[in-house]
Amino acid sequence: MTLDHFLAPNYGCTNYGSTNYGSKTETCSLNLPQPHSRGQLPTLIFVAECSCFFQHANFPCAQKNIRATREIDPIRNTHRKFVMTEKDTTKKHLLITGSTIGVALAEAFAADDQVASVTLTWRSHRPVVSSPKITTKQLDLTDEAAVSSTFKHLERLDGVINAVGFLHGHGLQPEKSISRASSATFFKNMEANTLPTMLLAKHSRHLLKGSPAAFFTSISAKVGSIEDNRLGGWYSYRASKAALNMILKTLSLEWSFALPKCPVAALHPGTVVSRLSEPFTKHGHRQIFSPEESASHLKKILDNLTPQQTGRFWSWDGTEIPW
Repeated sequence: MTLDHFLAPNYGCTNYGSTNYGSKTETCSLNLPQPHSRGQLPTLIFVAECSCFFQHANFPCAQKNIRATREIDPIRNTHRKFVMTEKDTTKKHLLITGSTIGVALAEAFAADDQVASVTLTWRSHRPVVSSPKITTKQLDLTDEAAVSSTFKHLERLDGVINAVGFLHGHGLQPEKSISRASSATFFKNMEANTLPTMLLAKHSRHLLKGSPAAFFTSISAKVGSIEDNRLGGWYSYRASKAALNMILKTLSLEWSFALPKCPVAALHPGTVVSRLSEPFTKHGHRQIFSPEESASHLKKILDNLTPQQTGRFWSWDGTEIPW
């Protein structure tokens, strides 16, 4: 059974809380030793096994899950006391937005023993996943109310990967010349490639702040690099990815103070076999990855990402791309 909000408002004193299991209500007391040294866990006197969640600014275990394990008197067969120990909170809970590469990333992280769960979002086509760790959820990433609601229903979050993107479709194509530019193409690219990252960052902030080792990243594209632009063309797509990069860079500066344990990164996945890249990979002159190969490369980068590396643009091979 769980004591959801066991409060210790007066540091150093004994307080109590109640919880229900079945039809019976039990009360426990918390004895904080004097003085209470950091790292020392208090003893919980209880009559049944429970786990508690403490909320107190001066309490060493504040905002951490605590497990109470019982000691039993083998002669009297009675519960004498409970010794408080911290639960294992090292396993990560991630949110990944769906696409071809998004699904592959979800499967790659779900296969990691250090990952407890993955929430994978999708908009129009429900993805097929194999891992029981993955929960799929329909979500329009351009709908701020829906994005906000999604994070309100999550209890914990340690990482966000936005893998949604748009290059062509609905009669729209990347422009080879400025003469082919249109407001429809421009706004569609900005809405799909730039806006979601801003909304995800805004509404995931409070959850990521509570993680001891979080990260926030979006799939960008090398063509979004201003310095690396040597071919031209693709005006709207390039502009939307450059704007995405600016959001990530700006976010990294803010969060280096507000969320210092949460590095922010832009990722270039390489050319991946997908519906997005299909019309542009027929000539065979590019190195092309399967979604699983690209996801494996990107996971290695994220697994080794540190707060000191925040605000950078990474290629699939671990090299840094200029903004």
